[in-house]
Amino acid sequence: MTTAEFLASIPVFSSLTSSQLKELADHWKVVEKNYHEIIFNKGDFANTIYLVREGGVTISINTFHDETLVLSHLGKGEMFGELTLFELSKRTATASASSKTILLEMSHDTFIHFLKKFPQVAINLLAILSNRLKDTNEILEQQVTRNVNEEIETELTFADRAADKCSAFIGSWTFIFIFIVVLVVWITLNTYAILFQPRDPYPYILLNLVLSCLAAIQAPVIMMGQGRQSKKDKIAAELDYKNNLKAEVQIEEIMTKLDQVLSKLKGTGA
Repeated sequence: MTTAEFLASIPVFSSLTSSQLKELADHWKVVEKNYHEIIFNKGDFANTIYLVREGGVTISINTFHDETLVLSHLGKGEMFGELTLFELSKRTATASASSKTILLEMSHDTFIHFLKKFPQVAINLLAILSNRLKDTNEILEQQVTRNVNEEIETELTFADRAADKCSAFIGSWTFIFIFIVVLVVWITLNTYAILFQPRDPYPYILLNLVLSCLAAIQAPVIMMGQGRQSKKDKIAAELDYKNNLKAEVQIEEIMTKLDQVLSKLKGTGA
């Protein structure tokens, strides 16, 4: 497949004729990247735009704790580096090859000149930018502080609910009081001939058997409850991490914007 044929398959260039696609194809430079190789880093000066010809690209940012937060994965035919297209500024994220990748690269000035010559491409590009902005907003607005109990509740089976109720009852004062009363009555009736001759005299072998069976049933029921609580704690910790990470990213973006504003104010002498 030629570069012109490849460009024809991309929606942003769908309005171009064959001759226009050939003209555009001549301005793209083929760039090859190996697995995990950096295409550009966050903070680099932006003066190029890219198309993924083969392979894939990962867009990510690093948090204050040097943890990598993946923003998106791009595949064949997808464009990136366009966020700084109309304003020569610094890259807002890091791009790296997620496999052996072939890219098409074009300079900022060349692409702007092409957009001026073919305004319909600019309109198509604005539509893509709008969709990406919408996707980004959806990610930012994603509810990460959801109710853990409600989330676990939807996954519970009838047996899980029964085990939880049994576990809650076993761990209650009501169970303790009932258990004490039953023990006292049992021991009393089987120690003294009050209503009938003792059926389970001291050392209360039948009572020991009942207690052993009760303990054998209690253990797995309680462990099931503890397992679900552990799962709740794990989800809660994960949600807290996402909340903190989201806050870190937003703070870092605010600080970056503030630095840019201060730089411009210094440049104007304000």
